[in-house]
Amino acid sequence: MPFAYAEKFSGYESVEMDFSLISSLNIDYPTRVDYVEVDLSLYPREVVSLQNVNNLVIISEPETDVIKKDNSLYYKWKDLEEKTLEFGVNAKVTSRNDLKAITDRVNFPILSKENLVYTEETEHIDFNEQIRAQAKEITKGETDLYFVTYKLAEWVKANVKYDLSTLTVKADKKSTWVFENRRGVCDEITNLFISFLRTLGIPSRFVFGVVYSNVEDKWGNHGWAEVYFPDHGWVPFDVTFGQYGWIDASHIKLKDSLDSGEPSVKYSWKSSGADITAKDTVIETTLIEKSGKLKPKISLDVEILKDDVGFGSFSLVEVTVKNLRPYYVPTVLYFTKAPLLIGENTKRILLKPNEEKKVFWIITSPMNLEKGYTYKSLAEVKSIFGAVDSDRITFSEKEKVYSLNEIEERLNELIKKEEKTDFDFNCILDKTDYYKYETARVDCILKNEGSTNFERINVCLGNDCRILDLLKYGEIKINFNLNLIDYIEDEIIIEAKYKDETKKVYLEQLMLESEGIKITNIDYPKTLEYNQEGNLTFYLYSDEEIKDFLIQIYPLKKFSVENFKGHKIFTLPFKGQDLDQNGEVVIDIFYDSRNLRKKFNVEITNIPWYGKIKMTLAKLFRVF
Repeated sequence: MPFAYAEKFSGYESVEMDFSLISSLNIDYPTRVDYVEVDLSLYPREVVSLQNVNNLVIISEPETDVIKKDNSLYYKWKDLEEKTLEFGVNAKVTSRNDLKAITDRVNFPILSKENLVYTEETEHIDFNEQIRAQAKEITKGETDLYFVTYKLAEWVKANVKYDLSTLTVKADKKSTWVFENRRGVCDEITNLFISFLRTLGIPSRFVFGVVYSNVEDKWGNHGWAEVYFPDHGWVPFDVTFGQYGWIDASHIKLKDSLDSGEPSVKYSWKSSGADITAKDTVIETTLIEKSGKLKPKISLDVEILKDDVGFGSFSLVEVTVKNLRPYYVPTVLYFTKAPLLIGENTKRILLKPNEEKKVFWIITSPMNLEKGYTYKSLAEVKSIFGAVDSDRITFSEKEKVYSLNEIEERLNELIKKEEKTDFDFNCILDKTDYYKYETARVDCILKNEGSTNFERINVCLGNDCRILDLLKYGEIKINFNLNLIDYIEDEIIIEAKYKDETKKVYLEQLMLESEGIKITNIDYPKTLEYNQEGNLTFYLYSDEEIKDFLIQIYPLKKFSVENFKGHKIFTLPFKGQDLDQNGEVVIDIFYDSRNLRKKFNVEITNIPWYGKIKMTLAKLFRVF
């Protein structure tokens, strides 16, 4: 059908329509017809939250039993005498202007194995290396499935011309043809879009339906796509209408399939020489009513940045778009009123949950303004989901005239700021104060809220460095462990270097006063056989000098240390048979009338009977 956007239905919560599909077969009877079968797969479908089918009436003339099975209506007439068989459906269909609420980012690439059949190449939805390469180029660095799908749709919309001359009686053009020739009708545009998706492993399918056209002021046949989002289901994308992630309420879904060339009506019969001719299927849709005022999903704030200008001046309109919902909202903005607008009046954007973005238009003064007068004009912007806002501009011969070049330079500055070619870097410590013998944990995060990829960011804490790639809208967490004994600086400095730019985070830690000797990092075998050897290792630290202290490791060893300051690792080998049956080990340090104690147990296994006796006696007569 001729392309036109069905704006007259966009401001309503729902649209109720009367749908009718009628087709027929003519039979020429030289002898007899035993039976005729019809498989009709084209009729209104139930779609959760988007489309309800009421009063579905199956048409059959002459009347016969009709079976609803496998998404088709099966008709079968036997022992026929009639020269015409008529079949079809009537229904009242209610469609809603609603979105599937996707609240969290769906990661790309998709790891789910669901619906893999919808990633395969088919007769009309085919692909080659050029299509694969283009899909990868369009989505390079993108890790959000919604944005991946959105960007592919935008590319097809911008690069493939809607052209009725490609429409043929025989068949739709294949995706490879459309990609090469950059033109097609709705079915063919949708085919290429689905081919892009399938080459990236994204399940997608073709939808047959009808939609309203402003050009012809009626409903006509139409095709669009549905894309599978894991854990959320199938999401509609109509590239021809520029509706990504939603479709307006004039759409009626009749069927979905792997390929756009799949027939919607199939016939079979048994006869002796009868001639059966299929007539064209006639689909008619009429409006019953539009209901409910659509509640805005976004808010708009329109501001003319230079609102007092001279005759012939250009100016810039800034529109702040705020997502009012906790889920992704794709929307279309229209510049509905302006003095003179430079460029197209339509912009499409995708907003993450509760996200705010800015878009811009350039306007200029009307021609042939009369001197001596002051002119005021309104700049108004509407969204497809009901939001509207405006601002006023004044033209006077006494005011400054801004050239197009000046306004474009300002626009480029604002766009660069909006796209945010920078990343955030921050770090925190696991606590605020430490003893010198402790290990500090540093948790850092790199965050990219813009659309620029940052490759090979070098994040360093001292000599511990990590080289990382931070993708657009991505986030990376990094952890460092810092041994404070070896760190002599008063503050901890972590750096993130990208090309010639360095971001630094300074962390202050409070170093607590010494508590004398500390025992840390005790390591020992949790289980040990009777004759098996293991090692006890521990770390001793003191930042003050300690003289003449005793280290006693029950029941293994004791020894004296004359002078100690700093840190030292002690390793003591032992066997399971050196311990008591309960495997208890006690480390005691005696100094300056103080006692520091650490206790733990080792499980002793495979103790022989004589070993149990030996261990019991050793415990009774051990002098320590």
